[in-house]
Amino acid sequence: PRAHPNTQHTQTPSAGMDLEVRGYHVGNQKVYALINLVSDDVAKAEATGFDDAHIDVFKQLLAMLSTNGDHKLPSQELEACKGRPSNAKFHAFLEDLSKKHWLEEDHDEYTFGPRTYLELADNLRASNVEIPQIIYLS
Repeated sequence: PRAHPNTQHTQTPSAGMDLEVRGYHVGNQKVYALINLVSDDVAKAEATGFDDAHIDVFKQLLAMLSTNGDHKLPSQELEACKGRPSNAKFHAFLEDLSKKHWLEEDHDEYTFGPRTYLELADNLRASNVEIPQIIYLS
């Protein structure tokens, strides 16, 4: 199904947070996401549920995908980011990232997932990655 992004900026001064509501359509259903625009340690830990080591690997994965022309890479090439964990643990991590929509997998080839486009759009733009106007959810 196609997802059409629609962004509305909202600030909550009392909490000192900078939040943005981003919405998209999936079929006939409107889905909203509340995005914390402040990238602090609490936001990072709560957003992913991953520890620092996993977050570092995820950043490396995003950097690799950002520098590849079509932003797609097979899992074998992504293994360069895995560090010390076994291949099985690394592939379980890739699967978890896919289940949580941070990455999308198609025939063992990975690319950015809809959650990455929604929540990490500024990071992707800083890496010269074009953010699509239509996000496809699988």
